[in-house]
Amino acid sequence: MFTQKEFYKKFGLGGLAIMACLFLVVVAMVFMVNPAAACGIGFLPFIGAVKVRDDLHRVRTIKYTHNALTSKDTIYYLNGMILLAQNSAAANVENVYVCTGLIEYAKVEAQAWTGGQKIYWDAGNSLFTNVRAIGHTLAGYASEARANPTTTGFIVLAPEMRAASNASHSVIAAGTSAAENDADATITITLTGVAATDVAVASVRASTAAVYVVKAVLTADTLTVTLSGNGGVGTQVDYIVTRAAI
Repeated sequence: MFTQKEFYKKFGLGGLAIMACLFLVVVAMVFMVNPAAACGIGFLPFIGAVKVRDDLHRVRTIKYTHNALTSKDTIYYLNGMILLAQNSAAANVENVYVCTGLIEYAKVEAQAWTGGQKIYWDAGNSLFTNVRAIGHTLAGYASEARANPTTTGFIVLAPEMRAASNASHSVIAAGTSAAENDADATITITLTGVAATDVAVASVRASTAAVYVVKAVLTADTLTVTLSGNGGVGTQVDYIVTRAAI
Protein backbone atom coordinates (compact mmCIF):
# COMPACT_ATOMS: atom_id res chain seq x y z
CA MET A 1 0.00 0.00 0.00
CA PHE A 2 1.14 3.54 -0.78
CA THR A 3 0.87 6.40 1.58
CA GLN A 4 -0.97 9.43 0.18
CA LYS A 5 2.32 11.28 -0.21
CA GLU A 6 3.97 8.38 -2.07
CA PHE A 7 0.89 7.99 -4.32
CA TYR A 8 1.04 11.66 -5.47
CA LYS A 9 4.79 11.43 -5.93
CA LYS A 10 4.74 8.33 -8.12
CA PHE A 11 1.64 8.98 -10.21
CA GLY A 12 2.04 12.75 -10.33
CA LEU A 13 5.48 12.47 -11.91
CA GLY A 14 4.17 9.86 -14.31
CA GLY A 15 1.36 12.15 -15.39
CA LEU A 16 3.78 14.99 -16.04
CA ALA A 17 5.94 12.69 -18.14
CA ILE A 18 2.95 11.65 -20.23
CA MET A 19 1.93 15.29 -20.75
CA ALA A 20 5.46 16.20 -21.81
CA CYS A 21 5.49 13.39 -24.37
CA LEU A 22 2.14 14.47 -25.76
CA PHE A 23 3.38 18.07 -26.09
CA LEU A 24 6.48 16.96 -28.02
CA VAL A 25 4.29 14.89 -30.35
CA VAL A 26 2.09 17.94 -31.04
CA VAL A 27 5.14 20.13 -31.73
CA ALA A 28 6.53 17.53 -34.13
CA MET A 29 3.24 17.33 -35.99
CA VAL A 30 2.99 21.14 -36.26
CA PHE A 31 6.55 21.31 -37.54
CA MET A 32 5.82 18.80 -40.30
CA VAL A 33 2.75 20.77 -41.41
CA ASN A 34 4.07 24.31 -40.92
CA PRO A 35 7.70 24.82 -39.84
CA ALA A 36 7.21 28.57 -39.52
CA ALA A 37 4.39 28.10 -37.04
CA ALA A 38 6.47 25.61 -35.07
CA CYS A 39 9.28 28.17 -34.78
CA GLY A 40 6.75 30.66 -33.51
CA ILE A 41 5.97 28.42 -30.52
CA GLY A 42 9.22 29.60 -29.02
CA PHE A 43 10.84 26.23 -28.38
CA LEU A 44 12.57 26.00 -31.75
CA PRO A 45 14.49 29.28 -32.11
CA PHE A 46 17.51 27.43 -33.45
CA ILE A 47 15.87 26.71 -36.80
CA GLY A 48 17.08 29.93 -38.42
CA ALA A 49 17.06 28.61 -41.97
CA VAL A 50 13.27 28.77 -42.19
CA LYS A 51 12.25 31.87 -44.16
CA VAL A 52 9.03 33.00 -42.52
CA ARG A 53 7.04 34.66 -45.27
CA ASP A 54 3.67 34.15 -43.60
CA ASP A 55 3.89 37.54 -41.88
CA LEU A 56 4.53 39.23 -45.20
CA HIS A 57 1.24 37.99 -46.55
CA ARG A 58 -0.86 39.36 -43.71
CA VAL A 59 -2.97 42.12 -45.16
CA ARG A 60 -5.71 44.48 -44.09
CA THR A 61 -8.84 44.82 -46.13
CA ILE A 62 -11.77 47.18 -46.35
CA LYS A 63 -15.24 46.80 -47.78
CA TYR A 64 -16.37 49.45 -50.22
CA THR A 65 -19.24 49.92 -52.65
CA HIS A 66 -17.91 51.38 -55.89
CA ASN A 67 -20.25 53.23 -58.26
CA ALA A 68 -18.72 51.36 -61.22
CA LEU A 69 -17.98 47.74 -62.07
CA THR A 70 -14.86 46.45 -60.30
CA SER A 71 -12.61 43.59 -61.42
CA LYS A 72 -10.65 41.06 -59.39
CA ASP A 73 -6.91 41.75 -59.02
CA THR A 74 -7.28 45.32 -60.33
CA ILE A 75 -5.97 48.46 -58.63
CA TYR A 76 -8.39 51.23 -57.61
CA TYR A 77 -7.84 54.59 -55.95
CA LEU A 78 -9.93 55.78 -53.00
CA ASN A 79 -9.35 58.72 -50.64
CA GLY A 80 -5.59 58.62 -50.95
CA MET A 81 -5.37 54.82 -50.77
CA ILE A 82 -4.28 52.37 -53.43
CA LEU A 83 -6.65 49.39 -53.26
CA LEU A 84 -6.48 45.91 -54.81
CA ALA A 85 -9.87 44.34 -55.54
CA GLN A 86 -10.20 40.80 -54.22
CA ASN A 87 -13.27 39.93 -56.28
CA SER A 88 -15.22 41.14 -59.28
CA ALA A 89 -18.42 43.03 -58.52
CA ALA A 90 -21.08 44.92 -60.41
CA ALA A 91 -21.55 48.65 -59.97
CA ASN A 92 -22.97 49.64 -56.57
CA VAL A 93 -22.20 46.20 -55.15
CA GLU A 94 -19.91 45.90 -52.12
CA ASN A 95 -16.46 44.43 -52.75
CA VAL A 96 -13.41 43.63 -50.61
CA TYR A 97 -10.12 45.43 -51.24
CA VAL A 98 -6.60 45.02 -49.87
CA CYS A 99 -5.55 48.41 -48.48
CA THR A 100 -2.44 47.49 -46.48
CA GLY A 101 0.10 44.71 -46.87
CA LEU A 102 2.13 42.82 -49.42
CA ILE A 103 0.89 42.41 -52.99
CA GLU A 104 2.48 41.35 -56.28
CA TYR A 105 1.56 43.48 -59.28
CA ALA A 106 2.74 44.67 -62.68
CA LYS A 107 5.71 47.06 -62.64
CA VAL A 108 7.66 49.02 -65.20
CA GLU A 109 9.64 46.22 -66.83
CA ALA A 110 12.81 48.20 -67.50
CA GLN A 111 13.37 49.14 -63.85
CA ALA A 112 15.50 47.70 -61.08
CA TRP A 113 14.03 48.00 -57.59
CA THR A 114 15.74 47.78 -54.20
CA GLY A 115 14.10 46.67 -50.98
CA GLY A 116 12.60 49.55 -49.03
CA GLN A 117 12.48 51.87 -52.05
CA LYS A 118 9.41 54.11 -52.35
CA ILE A 119 7.00 52.83 -54.98
CA TYR A 120 4.38 54.87 -56.85
CA TRP A 121 1.21 53.97 -58.74
CA ASP A 122 1.16 55.18 -62.35
CA ALA A 123 -2.56 55.24 -63.11
CA GLY A 124 -2.00 56.24 -66.73
CA ASN A 125 -0.13 53.02 -67.48
CA SER A 126 -1.65 50.83 -64.72
CA LEU A 127 1.82 49.96 -63.40
CA PHE A 128 3.89 50.46 -60.28
CA THR A 129 7.11 52.45 -60.64
CA ASN A 130 9.96 53.76 -58.50
CA VAL A 131 9.87 57.10 -60.32
CA ARG A 132 8.20 60.04 -58.61
CA ALA A 133 6.47 62.16 -61.24
CA ILE A 134 3.37 64.21 -61.92
CA GLY A 135 0.38 61.91 -61.86
CA HIS A 136 2.14 59.21 -59.82
CA THR A 137 0.70 58.36 -56.40
CA LEU A 138 2.85 57.14 -53.51
CA ALA A 139 1.65 53.60 -52.77
CA GLY A 140 4.20 52.15 -50.34
CA TYR A 141 7.60 50.51 -50.66
CA ALA A 142 9.27 47.57 -52.38
CA SER A 143 9.49 44.54 -50.12
CA GLU A 144 12.48 43.12 -51.97
CA ALA A 145 14.82 43.82 -54.87
CA ARG A 146 13.66 43.26 -58.43
CA ALA A 147 16.00 43.09 -61.40
CA ASN A 148 15.78 44.85 -64.75
CA PRO A 149 13.93 43.46 -66.63
CA THR A 150 11.09 41.99 -64.57
CA THR A 151 7.38 42.43 -65.21
CA THR A 152 6.08 42.23 -61.63
CA GLY A 153 7.19 43.50 -58.24
CA PHE A 154 6.36 42.97 -54.58
CA ILE A 155 4.89 46.10 -53.04
CA VAL A 156 3.88 46.69 -49.43
CA LEU A 157 0.88 48.97 -49.63
CA ALA A 158 1.32 51.56 -46.87
CA PRO A 159 -1.31 54.32 -46.89
CA GLU A 160 0.17 55.71 -43.69
CA MET A 161 3.15 56.95 -45.75
CA ARG A 162 0.84 59.41 -47.50
CA ALA A 163 -1.08 60.21 -44.32
CA ALA A 164 2.15 61.15 -42.53
CA SER A 165 1.95 64.59 -44.11
CA ASN A 166 -0.84 66.95 -43.09
CA ALA A 167 -0.02 69.47 -45.82
CA SER A 168 -2.99 70.70 -47.84
CA HIS A 169 -0.91 70.65 -51.05
CA SER A 170 2.08 68.74 -52.36
CA VAL A 171 4.74 69.91 -54.81
CA ILE A 172 4.39 68.23 -58.19
CA ALA A 173 6.86 70.33 -60.20
CA ALA A 174 9.63 72.82 -59.49
CA GLY A 175 12.60 74.23 -61.36
CA THR A 176 14.13 77.07 -63.32
CA SER A 177 13.22 78.01 -66.88
CA ALA A 178 15.82 77.98 -69.63
CA ALA A 179 17.54 81.32 -70.20
CA GLU A 180 16.00 83.24 -73.10
CA ASN A 181 16.02 86.64 -74.76
CA ASP A 182 12.63 87.80 -73.53
CA ALA A 183 11.13 90.37 -75.89
CA ASP A 184 7.43 89.88 -75.14
CA ALA A 185 7.32 89.87 -71.32
CA THR A 186 6.22 86.23 -71.36
CA ILE A 187 7.96 83.04 -70.29
CA THR A 188 6.27 79.81 -71.42
CA ILE A 189 7.30 76.57 -69.69
CA THR A 190 6.16 73.07 -70.71
CA LEU A 191 5.34 70.93 -67.67
CA THR A 192 3.76 67.66 -68.76
CA GLY A 193 1.03 66.59 -66.37
CA VAL A 194 0.16 69.91 -64.73
CA ALA A 195 -3.46 71.02 -64.80
CA ALA A 196 -5.29 74.32 -64.73
CA THR A 197 -6.54 73.49 -61.24
CA ASP A 198 -3.00 73.29 -59.81
CA VAL A 199 -1.35 76.27 -58.09
CA ALA A 200 1.82 77.96 -59.40
CA VAL A 201 4.23 80.44 -57.83
CA ALA A 202 7.01 82.09 -59.85
CA SER A 203 9.76 84.65 -59.34
CA VAL A 204 12.42 86.23 -61.56
CA ARG A 205 15.84 84.62 -61.20
CA ALA A 206 17.70 86.59 -63.85
CA SER A 207 17.00 89.37 -66.39
CA THR A 208 18.72 92.28 -68.09
CA ALA A 209 15.93 94.72 -67.30
CA ALA A 210 14.43 95.24 -63.86
CA VAL A 211 11.17 93.27 -64.13
CA TYR A 212 8.92 91.28 -61.83
CA VAL A 213 6.26 88.59 -62.17
CA VAL A 214 2.77 89.89 -62.81
CA LYS A 215 1.03 86.51 -62.93
CA ALA A 216 1.66 82.78 -63.33
CA VAL A 217 -1.11 80.92 -65.15
CA LEU A 218 -1.43 77.16 -65.53
CA THR A 219 -3.15 75.37 -68.37
CA ALA A 220 -2.87 71.70 -69.36
CA ASP A 221 0.86 70.83 -69.48
CA THR A 222 1.90 74.51 -69.56
CA LEU A 223 2.92 77.30 -67.17
CA THR A 224 2.80 80.83 -68.61
CA VAL A 225 4.56 83.53 -66.61
CA THR A 226 3.79 87.15 -67.47
CA LEU A 227 6.42 89.76 -66.57
CA SER A 228 6.03 93.47 -65.94
CA GLY A 229 8.11 94.16 -69.04
CA ASN A 230 10.62 92.62 -71.44
CA GLY A 231 13.27 90.85 -69.41
CA GLY A 232 15.89 90.92 -72.14
CA VAL A 233 18.86 88.60 -72.59
CA GLY A 234 19.26 85.74 -70.12
CA THR A 235 15.82 86.01 -68.56
CA GLN A 236 14.94 83.11 -66.25
CA VAL A 237 12.21 82.42 -63.71
CA ASP A 238 12.00 79.97 -60.82
CA TYR A 239 8.70 78.18 -60.36
CA ILE A 240 6.87 75.81 -58.02
CA VAL A 241 3.64 74.01 -58.87
CA THR A 242 1.53 72.40 -56.16
CA ARG A 243 -1.56 70.22 -56.19
CA ALA A 244 -4.22 69.76 -53.54
CA ALA A 245 -3.49 66.69 -51.45
CA ILE A 246 -5.79 63.75 -52.15
